[in-house]
Amino acid sequence: ETFKGEEDQFELDDALEAVMEMVKAVNDSLHQVKVAGLPDAVHPLGSLVCQETLQVVTENKSQKEVLFRNRPQRRQVLLYENQLLFCKQIRAKPGKPGFQFKFSLAIANLGMSSIIKGEDKKMELWVIGQSDVYSLQAKNKMMKEDFATELRKVIIKQKENSDLKPPRMSQSVHKSEHRDTENCSVTSGDGRSEERRVGKEC
Repeated sequence: ETFKGEEDQFELDDALEAVMEMVKAVNDSLHQVKVAGLPDAVHPLGSLVCQETLQVVTENKSQKEVLFRNRPQRRQVLLYENQLLFCKQIRAKPGKPGFQFKFSLAIANLGMSSIIKGEDKKMELWVIGQSDVYSLQAKNKMMKEDFATELRKVIIKQKENSDLKPPRMSQSVHKSEHRDTENCSVTSGDGRSEERRVGKEC
């Protein structure tokens, strides 16, 4: 009798787990943001945690004499469990995607700092082992802190999960195949700045 009861309990637990996974899948699909040009390589995204409109600047800090720094770009930043998506808002017809994918950063390999001296509305992100630094600026300090708090939770969760799983090679940065020609700022070692028209995503 005891063995039969335990077996029934296991079956109930399995059934409950299956139902919960189904509910989660339906919930994720309902809250999925429509993004045009989203590459298959970023999937699975996981659940959408939060999103925010931020000013994004990418700079390369590996060069000692020449510092490359993109001009600020307004981006809708979508925080998923597995990826941080950077998108451009576009005019769309009803039922069509309202965002154009620009690039994404894998949460598993992401580092962050939410304390920038003299910049209480900014935070910095980087991919571990790479030289590019992504500066994100919110409209105010509270919005920055709220987004940073959620991002930190997701990074910690990913770290805990990765400790339990065998290492897997994956691409950390995915960029859109659509390349805009925009103004970028290039600052040389003597502090002079000039603008260049370049065919790359700023």
